[in-house]
Amino acid sequence: MQERTWNEWVKLAYRYFSYPILQQGWKLYSKGLIFDCYDEGGMVGGTVGSRAYGNGGSGDAKLVKDGFQTSTCTCQRGASCEHLAALAFLFLEEDLAFDAYKLLMPGGSGWGAKSVVTPAFDERRQVAASEAALAVAQSAAGKAPLKAAAPSPNSNTEDWYRYFESTFPVEHYSNLRAIQGMYDHVTGKLMRLAGADWKPTLRLLYELQVLLFVMQLADQVVANRNRYLGYYDSYAAAESGQEIAERCCDRLVELLGEIDTDEANRLYEDRLQSMADYLAAHAFPAFSGPIPWSYVYTSTWWGLLWRQDRVDREKTRLNRALRSDSLAPKQADQYILASLGFDVHDRQDEAAMRKAEQLNHKSPMLFYPYLHGFAAERQWERMMIWLEWMVPFVPMIRYGAEESYFSLWATVLPHVDAEDRWKRAVMALIPRSMPYYSAYLLQHERFQEWVDIHMALGITPLDLRVSDYKPVETNRKDLLLPWFHHGIERFIAEKNRDSYKKAVRLMKRLESLYRRLKKQDQWERYLSHVSVKYSRLRAFQQELGKLKKEGDA
Repeated sequence: MQERTWNEWVKLAYRYFSYPILQQGWKLYSKGLIFDCYDEGGMVGGTVGSRAYGNGGSGDAKLVKDGFQTSTCTCQRGASCEHLAALAFLFLEEDLAFDAYKLLMPGGSGWGAKSVVTPAFDERRQVAASEAALAVAQSAAGKAPLKAAAPSPNSNTEDWYRYFESTFPVEHYSNLRAIQGMYDHVTGKLMRLAGADWKPTLRLLYELQVLLFVMQLADQVVANRNRYLGYYDSYAAAESGQEIAERCCDRLVELLGEIDTDEANRLYEDRLQSMADYLAAHAFPAFSGPIPWSYVYTSTWWGLLWRQDRVDREKTRLNRALRSDSLAPKQADQYILASLGFDVHDRQDEAAMRKAEQLNHKSPMLFYPYLHGFAAERQWERMMIWLEWMVPFVPMIRYGAEESYFSLWATVLPHVDAEDRWKRAVMALIPRSMPYYSAYLLQHERFQEWVDIHMALGITPLDLRVSDYKPVETNRKDLLLPWFHHGIERFIAEKNRDSYKKAVRLMKRLESLYRRLKKQDQWERYLSHVSVKYSRLRAFQQELGKLKKEGDA
């Protein structure tokens, strides 16, 4: 093969591909939609595009490395197509170690030559003209546009999706009522087409494909809702999207439990591969939608698609996508989560954790499904290792959401002797872990530690309900005295009327404690001490006077 400089490759690429085609090719390459890739010396080939409908379909492309001119593809265009452009990016980046994305960036001598740019736009006009001529010819011949046929046991999966999208376009869901009824409307109509002539396993696979389509449709509809709906309806549509997501995920879990995976792999290999391709095309959106695609993706792979040759291809696709510099942070996180899911399945937890640390948004909630799985399989030690690893990420979630984290600890603790490990995690997460640690200390009657930790954190008795410290008061009233004194001093030190009122309220409770401990004389000495010590604080003396009057009464 002739050696060329980068600028020479740029000129060569623009003689063969138009700029829009290169853009489409980059999308296919960066999303990892190149399957069954092979290299035969002077040629690189593979199936490019989503074989599960969308992105213009797929093509079996063969790119001739030395010049591109005699390259071929099985798609309608046949040459100079987006599938060959994707292979060109693959070749330039992975064989020649160029930064191939620069093909799409203006500037540089490769872009400056008219001989480079002009043929590209000439080619685009030629393609547009040829497509227009084809449309005219078909119209003259009396050929109506192809209409997608209703799904049948004998039609392929791509035809199923084609029918789904032609029957339920996004534009049909431009009002709130249509969005709210979308799940029942779409699944009801499509599932009626799977009659008694469908074999049970095929019918379940078809329903799973329907669910995946509904999820993808819900994501699109919710993303586009602001175009059609006002503020209130837009908010309600987002809530409807969440309800659709929950119903889809619930049914997904049921289906994965009902499908005979051995029979599905034996009889319907092509359909499973189409499902994997559909997930590859739609489970990594660049925008935030209602569908938890990471959960859907991992559940489907673990529960149905797992077969080593298929897994190996998918890992290669994910690794290729992760090498792209054009991924948005959300998309990059989705690819990382997908990749580490394969590691968790293979018990390569350390590798999974290393990948998780590369996430832009680190939340322990992303890993809760795995931990619930460990609990179901009674893998307690493995579960604890993950809980300990999650500790630095718990503060990143919204306040109050840590309840799920500590409930997982509560699940594992009865089965192993791990109190010290739990305590280290709790102490590292104070003050957010305070409710759980406090309950633990009270349960084990460690009242002195309970008082000490509240004093250390500056929590006063007025910050809690009386019932919160009732066990301490019932068992060891004397331990509460320093806590109350500490709180009173803190409020007085703030030197404002509201704080003085709080100090006096606390002193009333303290008097009650001394009385029940039969230490009334000690209370009188303390009251006299406070009155003298803070005699210059006029507002405090006024509030304290009210307390003294009540005592005299």
